[in-house]
Amino acid sequence: MSTSARSLSSAPRLRFDVPRTGGAFTVPVHPDVVTVLYFPAEVVMAYAAEESPGVALDKQGTQVNLRPAADARRSALTIVCAAFRVGLLLERADAPGAAAVQVEFREREAEDAFAARVERELGRRLRARELMLTRAERDLARLRGEFERTAESAAARRVAAGLLVRHHLAEGGAEASGASVVLRMHRVLWIGRDAFVFASLENRGRAPCEVTRVALRARGVELDRAAAFAPPAAADARSGALGVVAPGASGRCVVAAMAADAWRGVPATLAVLLGAERREAVRLQFPFPR
Repeated sequence: MSTSARSLSSAPRLRFDVPRTGGAFTVPVHPDVVTVLYFPAEVVMAYAAEESPGVALDKQGTQVNLRPAADARRSALTIVCAAFRVGLLLERADAPGAAAVQVEFREREAEDAFAARVERELGRRLRARELMLTRAERDLARLRGEFERTAESAAARRVAAGLLVRHHLAEGGAEASGASVVLRMHRVLWIGRDAFVFASLENRGRAPCEVTRVALRARGVELDRAAAFAPPAAADARSGALGVVAPGASGRCVVAAMAADAWRGVPATLAVLLGAERREAVRLQFPFPR
């Protein structure tokens, strides 16, 4: 007798999953109740053990209707269907309400087949999702490429249009020193309304300098829109560095200030920020050239 059968024996409706090798189960019955047994295939035979008290059996296709005799306390029953063979121990319930009204026997393989179908369907949906993600990544890469080409074209048009309006190189020459670095501003290139500040940073310390930003300000307004540094930092630099200057070496940078023509002749500040914490290492003041 299985543990699951024992735990379900108090229920008026029972369901058992039966392997192809068959099984033994306990079913509560009562003389005042007709218990109906359902099977997944046609019932071939149903019979009670010779030593068991009488049990009225009515076999109809895939089901068996049974009722124990009034004096039967416990009976043994064997039922064979086309799918499996089961042995039943019919125990008299204390009251009609505690007897099983319906008992369903199912093939365990059918449950396994259902689980296999679910697994196949999940696999199919997972593959469809992976295909969708692959297509989305491909479309995203295409859109990114189109955006980059559009941005490059827009930048080129802006430079070309600015050159038609004005292009002028204003020499500088300002210099400032920090604890272990020297910042020099060399010149400013005007293209239309945009200014490009050329500067260099000398590292006089013993450790490399990770430059994370070269800030350009005028009267408290942030003017730097972009910056390029040489030598550049590694692509995977955790600090987000623009460039790295080795001890005893110098690095060069260009800071772009877009639409900066309103700041011509105004005192400006150029500052170098180092490391992930963006610590200001040196600050240089100079008049924004006309």
